[in-house]
Amino acid sequence: MLTPGLDVVVAFGAAELELAGRRAGEAYERVKAAAGAYLRAQAELAAAAVEARAAGVEAGGRWAGWLQTPPERAVVEARAGDAWVGDRRVEEAVEAVVGVLREHGFQGLAGEEV
Repeated sequence: MLTPGLDVVVAFGAAELELAGRRAGEAYERVKAAAGAYLRAQAELAAAAVEARAAGVEAGGRWAGWLQTPPERAVVEARAGDAWVGDRRVEEAVEAVVGVLREHGFQGLAGEEV
């Protein structure tokens, strides 16, 4: 049996755990929503590039990079931290993650086609 003082400590610990779990779940939902928004923005950019090209406008250049940048890259960069951004290991990790997704039938936008 716990002493009254320890009951408060246990209750506080349980409350902190509940709050941290809720924050993690909410953050996960924000990451998922942001990834969805990025995918939609990529699709809109791809469509705009096709329309621009059909109208005779050069649609490549700086905009094409966003079509070639998968949302998974943001998660890899977040895990790696700012000091690792640009490191070849980050590039390799992104390629590995995207490769596994493709192996399982998840296809991204083909930015090189725009």
